[in-house]
Amino acid sequence: MEGTPVTDLVIHMGMPKTGTTTLQGNVFSQLPGFLGKEKQGRCLSGTREAAQGLTRLMERHFRNGMDESLRQELVRWRTDCMRLFQAQHTDRELSGPLILSEERLAMWPVNKGHVSKWPIQPGSRRSTVGNLPDRHHPAPFVAFLQAVREELWPDGRVKVLLTLRNQADWLASHYSHMSNRIPGACQRDFEARVKMLIRAPEPFLEWSAWVEQITATVGTDNTCVLPMELIGTRQYWEQLSEFLHLEQPIWRWESFASHPRNVRPKSAPDTWSLRPLNSKKLLSPLLGEGKRSAFEWTLKVIRRIEPCFRPLFSITIDRARDEKITLTPELRAQIKEAFHSGNTMLSHTLETDLSQLGY
Repeated sequence: MEGTPVTDLVIHMGMPKTGTTTLQGNVFSQLPGFLGKEKQGRCLSGTREAAQGLTRLMERHFRNGMDESLRQELVRWRTDCMRLFQAQHTDRELSGPLILSEERLAMWPVNKGHVSKWPIQPGSRRSTVGNLPDRHHPAPFVAFLQAVREELWPDGRVKVLLTLRNQADWLASHYSHMSNRIPGACQRDFEARVKMLIRAPEPFLEWSAWVEQITATVGTDNTCVLPMELIGTRQYWEQLSEFLHLEQPIWRWESFASHPRNVRPKSAPDTWSLRPLNSKKLLSPLLGEGKRSAFEWTLKVIRRIEPCFRPLFSITIDRARDEKITLTPELRAQIKEAFHSGNTMLSHTLETDLSQLGY
């Protein structure tokens, strides 16, 4: 846009369960250039539209590739974002970049139908893990950036912030989060799914490949990788402040370390609580985008009658459910061994000994 001040666009690919909610709610929402997404809508527009709009563009590119219609949508998205910026900062310069945070940008479907966005899926592990086709490089958002980087944000640099967590804790936390849509969620099911994943060619969990692809696309200086395990250190917040070019560095790291947000409670070390089965969450993946409105009334009915059928769930489809899962030392060791090579490479890239952080 002619006359638009130059400002960078920082895109946070927030892997689920890597402190994304903490950054969105406690940090990004307090900055003047936050486009979204945040649970309470504390951003420039007060909605999630900017973050969801970029996600939709990525999904369209994944399904159909680049075409003129997508280019037009991209221009509209960029124009809307800059209008937000101009409307909020007419009398003063923006301190720092525009920031967009959305964990769905880190999803990696295995086919054009958007099946299996994340490694651990609801439903039978035989149908959702054992028979999955390979995920192909690069990840959808990386491929999208490769195709549109110059057009996406010509008024400044495109920068990518990636938050990670060691694969063992990430898988346990992710399974805990997904457990409300996994019939029979239990220790045995968790271990079986994890062992299938680490035996299969599963590039989703190779964090080093993510970092390599992102830096090759936007450049090393425009990439920041933050391991969640360091969130309680000054190093983490200094690095984030520098990457965002903040005039005042973030010095809230002690409180974030003491009060993490949106983390499943642990009843003991290396133990995660499981969530009760939720019929809406269980059925939602079965409904395509075009069917959701037509079946919304069905979901409303299910929510009303679910309490009546919960005892039946406990003796049928959910009879094997446990209250918690444990990341045993044996399973942790197997996961670390499976990703040792890639994590060693990532340690060199980040100049941090990730093996001390569980990688």
